[in-house]
Amino acid sequence: MRYLGIDYGEAHVGIAIGDDETLMALPLETVTNEGVQEMIEYLTAVIVREGIGAIVVGVPAMGVHYGEQRAAIEAVVKKMLTHFLVPVYTSDESFSSRQAQTLMRDRGPAPATDEHAIAAMLILQGYFEKRG
Repeated sequence: MRYLGIDYGEAHVGIAIGDDETLMALPLETVTNEGVQEMIEYLTAVIVREGIGAIVVGVPAMGVHYGEQRAAIEAVVKKMLTHFLVPVYTSDESFSSRQAQTLMRDRGPAPATDEHAIAAMLILQGYFEKRG
């Protein structure tokens, strides 16, 4: 089954893709967040285009803006649960953006993948690793 990993932010949404056969996640893209409804519509097209069977959304378990950020993301997840026909899971995304920045810095000049898509990849990869 193919999975979509999402790093949901107010300004940008990072998207990654992976599957339960290889248990590997790869960054797909970053899109500008123009509102929840627009993002739901965009993700619907990605789900169909990529043959997605489940979604994993990063939700912070700790951090400076833990409460307000978590509440905003949980509201989006609730909308996803009512809109999408595929299961929507959550996974801890604490520090995924910081890890993505470190990864980008350590690897040096690279293709146009940005930190949001890499954060989504880390969220999805973490979900795979916890599932075993």
